[in-house]
Amino acid sequence: MPLIQLNHVTVRTKDLEETRSFYCDVLGLSTGWRPDLGFPGYWIYCGNQAVIHVVPPGQEVGGGDAAETGNFDHVAFLSTDVDEVRSRLIARGTTFRERYIPDGQRRQIFLFDPSEVLIELNFPALEKN
Repeated sequence: MPLIQLNHVTVRTKDLEETRSFYCDVLGLSTGWRPDLGFPGYWIYCGNQAVIHVVPPGQEVGGGDAAETGNFDHVAFLSTDVDEVRSRLIARGTTFRERYIPDGQRRQIFLFDPSEVLIELNFPALEKN
C-alpha cells in the first residue's frame, strides 16, 4: 500500500479565530466544509484540499499530547508571487525571514503561525525578484 499524497496536518491552538485568521487572511487560504466532529475547529483549504485542520487542545482526532507529537518541525507550501506575499506580510506586521537557496532553484519565506508552527513558503526559480 504505497503512500500517494500528504493529506493534511493538524494544528492545536488555544485561539481558533486567531489561527483561522492567520491561515486565511495572512496566507490567503480559505475555510471550507468540515464535518460535525463534536468539537469546534476549522478545516483550512488550499484549492480543493483541506490541508490544515485547526483544533483546540485536547480535541484532536487521533492526536496526542505535545510530548507524543513534539518532533514535527514545519509545514511547507509551494507558492507564487513572492513580492505580493512579502508585501502582505509586511502590511500585517508579520515577522518572517527569507532564504535564497544557493543553487538558485527557489526562494523561501519562513514564518510562524499563532501556535508557533513553522510555515515554509517555497517560490519557484522562474520568479525574477
